[in-house]
Amino acid sequence: MEPEPGLLIENVAQFEELAARMDSPMFGLNFDVGHFYCVGEPLPEAVDAALCEIMFAEAARAGLGALPES
Repeated sequence: MEPEPGLLIENVAQFEELAARMDSPMFGLNFDVGHFYCVGEPLPEAVDAALCEIMFAEAARAGLGALPES
């Protein structure tokens, strides 16, 4: 599951509630740093809260502008 801004599951608390209902070792979290940032979730706390549920992690430069020229 990947929480997404503006959709049913946006943050760690909502994910944890759904994960408890699913009650399956096959259900986990795709932790997208940009999505959690966009909804105002403090990243260190979000990682700590969801650490045991994170199956994948994604970090993109969304909203951070262009990469500097090398």
